[in-house]
Amino acid sequence: MAAYLEVKNVTKRFGGITAVRNVSFEVSKKEIVGLIGPNGAGKTTLFNIITGVYKPDEGEVFIRGKRVDGLPVYRVARQGIRRTYQIVRPFPEMTVFENITVGALFGESNGASPTTEEAERMAGDAMRFVELGNKAESLAKNLNLGEKKRLEVARTLAAGVEIILLDESLAGLNPFEVDQATILIGRIRSELGKTLVIVEHVMRAIMKISDRVVALHHGEKIADAPPAEISKDPRVIDAYLGGVVH
Repeated sequence: MAAYLEVKNVTKRFGGITAVRNVSFEVSKKEIVGLIGPNGAGKTTLFNIITGVYKPDEGEVFIRGKRVDGLPVYRVARQGIRRTYQIVRPFPEMTVFENITVGALFGESNGASPTTEEAERMAGDAMRFVELGNKAESLAKNLNLGEKKRLEVARTLAAGVEIILLDESLAGLNPFEVDQATILIGRIRSELGKTLVIVEHVMRAIMKISDRVVALHHGEKIADAPPAEISKDPRVIDAYLGGVVH
């Protein structure tokens, strides 16, 4: 059976700089995979390759067995994948519900673009799932950071996708908010059956929630293993973890 998401021997160069070099990994259906590495390791570049923002110079990307590298972003998205961004990007003058409805309108319902009524239903379900129902009529600009992060997640859920890429969705949150966000990520998999790949620097969270962790350093994959093994891998410790996982 083909992997749900497969990155195969991917390389990306920008001028004389190789941002990602010969990276391969697979993600199974309903798996949570963490993607870690120091700043500049190539994590976000890899997300951009997977979602079609960048075309790899070498290698291939497959979503549910279909090759998608080189396709425009909208066609990659139609394969059932969405991402969030490290810097949240809501429409500030629109309400929470309107923001999520926009995400739903660019998604799918039963294999086709949803009607407005269907999009509003999908948006309402996603909004309640991330526990923003009490903020439905609030302008997005008035949300705190934790709420804006949940709004980003809700927009991906409302699109009806199967694979979600989270880019530092825990960055800037306090410890309580990190714990709540970690619980939410677990529910997205357990209750909705989604597949997730998570770029994150909050090690205690990524080690707790991930089934596997892929570590990058200088654009190359240096490890791919369960969290318990990653935390003891001398290459990862030397490159990134500093000898201690909190």
